[in-house]
Amino acid sequence: MSDNSAVPDYDNPQVPKELLHEVNNQLEIVIGAAELLSRQYSDPSTKECCSQIQSAVFRTSKLLKMHFKEAISIQPAPNGVKESDSPAVLDRA
Repeated sequence: MSDNSAVPDYDNPQVPKELLHEVNNQLEIVIGAAELLSRQYSDPSTKECCSQIQSAVFRTSKLLKMHFKEAISIQPAPNGVKESDSPAVLDRA
């Protein structure tokens, strides 16, 4: 028998919100790196590439937010977390 304890319970309504939080953390890293690169290098091709990265991240965030909108809106915030503490990238989308 296999141990399924590490497999997320996708029937649990909290999973989409946790997933969005984890994805958002990774997207914040990408946005931060693109912003840093854009500031460090002044050539137009690098700035354009950074802009494309940022646009792609924002589009991805918007798609995720739209897809999981119902799951996010029906779930209460975890203990000690205010709704205003929601993921930054998703809030910008």
